[in-house]
Amino acid sequence: MADDQPLDVDWGVALLDAAVRAGNSVAVDELVDRGVVSTYAGTDGVDPVATAADLGAYMILQCLLGDRPWMPRAGDAEQRALRAARPWLVLDPEAELRRRLGGGPVTVLRERVVLPDGSGTVDFTPHAIRVRATAVDGRQSEVYMAHRGIITAVEQRLGLVVPRDELLARALFHADPGSCDWEAAQAALNSDGDYGTTYHWAAALLADASVDVRRFATEALHHMSFDARPFAAETTAALRGRLSAERDAITLDALIGAYVGYVAEDADLTDMLVLAGHPAPMIRSRVASSLRWMTASRPAAADVLVKLTSDPAAEVRQTALAVLSDEQPIDTGPVRDILAAALTDDNPRNRLSAACGLVLRGDPRGTEPFADLHATARPESPEYWRLDSTRRLLEYRHRPSNNP
Repeated sequence: MADDQPLDVDWGVALLDAAVRAGNSVAVDELVDRGVVSTYAGTDGVDPVATAADLGAYMILQCLLGDRPWMPRAGDAEQRALRAARPWLVLDPEAELRRRLGGGPVTVLRERVVLPDGSGTVDFTPHAIRVRATAVDGRQSEVYMAHRGIITAVEQRLGLVVPRDELLARALFHADPGSCDWEAAQAALNSDGDYGTTYHWAAALLADASVDVRRFATEALHHMSFDARPFAAETTAALRGRLSAERDAITLDALIGAYVGYVAEDADLTDMLVLAGHPAPMIRSRVASSLRWMTASRPAAADVLVKLTSDPAAEVRQTALAVLSDEQPIDTGPVRDILAAALTDDNPRNRLSAACGLVLRGDPRGTEPFADLHATARPESPEYWRLDSTRRLLEYRHRPSNNP
């Protein structure tokens, strides 16, 4: 079919519905881009929106209800999505899939899967538990357990404000950070624009007895740290008070991220630096990553970062070396020697960090390795962009206008 060939409305909607049922997010995205108005229901009860909502296909539904100029505004399609998703709040998924297969014995497989959006433009896509039932004759029926997330996202699109406690309850039904239910609840927390109320609500939950509640509240505070907030000083104090008390590594990881997001530039980081000795590698790695661009006036922070480059955990060493290679104020003989030693590291990312760090410091030991890596890097890869940004920075530094 030619790309410019118009699609018959009913045929296009039927084709789109088939792509939704097949879980083909790429085909769904392409059809919507071709102008198939996914929010319309076709003949014979064909309705891609309702199909996606029933299947729990969270990211596909986001595409169907997207904001292309030719698509209708929020309205009837969203209501159809809600009607299709709400029954799943009380259904037993295995029993319902068995019923759809006509009853009888089935084999059930549950697995966590990432839900791609199809366009390839979304850096982060959430996951969900896929429940798949297979009958003895090979027929299958499946569903993604993301209906609470779908309901939350659709309600937000309709401008409905859901109480924060209700959003928390939806996220905690599966209590799975990064899932569709969890991410949709986080996104809807401030739909009323009242960030101050969200702060007080979340801060009151930081010491909750439930680790899942603490994880959700901490992540909410972390998300709000990305922009300047009038309650930054209060939040910093509340988070600092939890750094030494929190025992759950996942919550503590988010606590550190949030703390760094709110803390003032000249603040004492002692409470966080102590965590560089935490038994969990993910926490030591988080401390290292949080020190990026924060060591210039803090010798203790620089010392911690250097120490973490020899951590027993490979992931911590990798993070610390990557940060150290960027931290231009840390330019000493020992630091250059650490970077030079990493040029022969078994980990290619460490070799990359070492070469970039050395050339940025004007150390000739990094010149040839950097040139070799730049010549062989796969275009558009993360390694390519790291090398290219380093090259551009070097060119900028050597412009006559920057060297009076």
